[in-house]
Amino acid sequence: IEFAATAIDDHEVASVEFLIDGVSIGVDAEAPFEASMVVHSDSWNGDHKVTVVARDGADQTDAADTQLSIMLPVSGSVKWDWSE
Repeated sequence: IEFAATAIDDHEVASVEFLIDGVSIGVDAEAPFEASMVVHSDSWNGDHKVTVVARDGADQTDAADTQLSIMLPVSGSVKWDWSE
């Protein structure tokens, strides 16, 4: 899953941190601000809280939250065929 955020400050944006359910999945210090995570299991199915925290050069922060719903197939129901 790939995430992207736009952050604007009157001086500079020092970094943007991406969190899922309060756990950091990455910090990006250069625009475009992006992070990603790999979901391998249907144990991630359901609703999750995504938080993006922007930090400026004076260490001031602002945050925004949104909901993310994940619905993967039940384990064992997908067959991968890597034949060439």
